[in-house]
Amino acid sequence: MVTSRYLPIVGTNKSLHGYDSKKDKDQLRLAAATSVLQLSQLWDSHIPADIYRETVLMAKDHSTLLRKSFLKKTFKLLKNNFLHCKYLCAFALAASDTFEGSPKDDSLNYMAEIIKIRHLEAKVKRDATDNPVCSMIFLIHILAHDTKFPSQDPENEENSGPFFSPLVFTMDTLLNPSFVDGDMNRIHTVVSELHNIFNAIKMAEDALDVAKTSRLHVLANFGSKYLVTKNSGRPVSHTPTNILLPALLYKKSNAKQREVSYKFIPISFVGAYICIYIYREREAS
Repeated sequence: MVTSRYLPIVGTNKSLHGYDSKKDKDQLRLAAATSVLQLSQLWDSHIPADIYRETVLMAKDHSTLLRKSFLKKTFKLLKNNFLHCKYLCAFALAASDTFEGSPKDDSLNYMAEIIKIRHLEAKVKRDATDNPVCSMIFLIHILAHDTKFPSQDPENEENSGPFFSPLVFTMDTLLNPSFVDGDMNRIHTVVSELHNIFNAIKMAEDALDVAKTSRLHVLANFGSKYLVTKNSGRPVSHTPTNILLPALLYKKSNAKQREVSYKFIPISFVGAYICIYIYREREAS
């Protein structure tokens, strides 16, 4: 495939030999990411997981112009139902960054618009995960493979809390009644779907790197606890449903493997991040 020669340079400068100026390198990375978006319209199932991940991470690129261009292009394709909803992760990642010029408002508006459109209009789905709620499945996997995943050292909790903000951004946006015309039945359904997603991930292991499984479980636990927090501390009511996780990213684990994974998750680890995040949000407001 002609564009395959550009895929390795998405999100990196390693293959940019012959391009000296910063502008040239930025433009080439944007072209590579755009090529992946174009390919995904027809051959999404053939895009390798690492290429998808690196493409979405362009939302956190050091170039402000590149970030904005990439997010705008992604939004247009999602709005016209040309892309799988897993690309909504780009908005969550961009909105949660703390660098100067972070397009948080744009990301919120983009994601809110897609949620509204999907709520009002019946769209042809590519698969069972092609909906805004299931973007959480892909976001968790992206974060689990982040090289900056926080250590589980209690002394590192306060500094690492913001790492989880893409999950919070996504859940807060999905659970905002104003984005679904105040339809609380829809909000209750979303809560149930998220709960089932987190439970499914806690029963799975990473299909690409089993060593990342404990990270998946930490992120899913965070999501579950945040749902309870959003529900004023009350248990989340839900309708148990089987969630089909994408086999490219997840695989079923047995009870013994899950037990080993959870041994690496301190009991206070997730709860501490929840408390730190909520405290900071209240201070900011």
